[in-house]
Amino acid sequence: MDPDLAKLRLWFRNHFLPAMEAPGEARGEARGEAKGKAKGKQQALLVLLSARELPVSSSQRKQIDACTDLDVLDAWIRCAASAISVARVLAPPPRESPWFREFRLEQEAKGEARGEARGEAKGKAKGKQQALLVLLSTCCDLPVSSSQRKQIDACTDHDVLDTWIRRAASASSVAKVLAPVARSPRKATAKPARPRAKPARPKAKPARPRAKPARPTAPGRATRAEGTDRSSAAPAQTPSRRRRSIQRET
Repeated sequence: MDPDLAKLRLWFRNHFLPAMEAPGEARGEARGEAKGKAKGKQQALLVLLSARELPVSSSQRKQIDACTDLDVLDAWIRCAASAISVARVLAPPPRESPWFREFRLEQEAKGEARGEARGEAKGKAKGKQQALLVLLSTCCDLPVSSSQRKQIDACTDHDVLDTWIRRAASASSVAKVLAPVARSPRKATAKPARPRAKPARPKAKPARPRAKPARPTAPGRATRAEGTDRSSAAPAQTPSRRRRSIQRET
């Protein structure tokens, strides 16, 4: 056999075929893992029911084997820890009110949108990682060590992955491809200056209350103060006392 043809077959079997089978293999593994989880929880539920000596009929066993919803199986396992019969374990959950169902669906939609955005970012990085590995192993025919593969798998920065992919198009070794990426310094955006607070004006002292002007009194009437002054003055002299004082003066 031609040695070149043998090398081509070897490369086709070792690099090309695994790269083509990888996406299907990943999908099949995820589907098989979900089936295995459901099967394991079904068996765990049956073991728990037998440990509590609760008899399981054939129809109930079929119902358990047919259930693949992991949340329902978890609810059955929690109920089986304290239930007194298998019928109570497998009973349908109580119906929820319309307003609570609407609220639950709204919260689930919010969580789903958040998880979808996070998963999309992870999947985008994972796709670039796989593309880089395919480019290095098949197109460039460069051996990738386990430490280098871990470095690629651990990188989630899209700018760094894009730089590595551009390098892989013309690099002669994987070490040059995975060399540290010089990041351009980000321009510091000047924060707008906060307006200075104006100095507080000194508070004016409260004006003292002015004395109220005295009301004018009638000429024939005396005020209370005048009445007090008159009461404190000396009493008026009688005619007899006036005569005696005149005689003493003469």
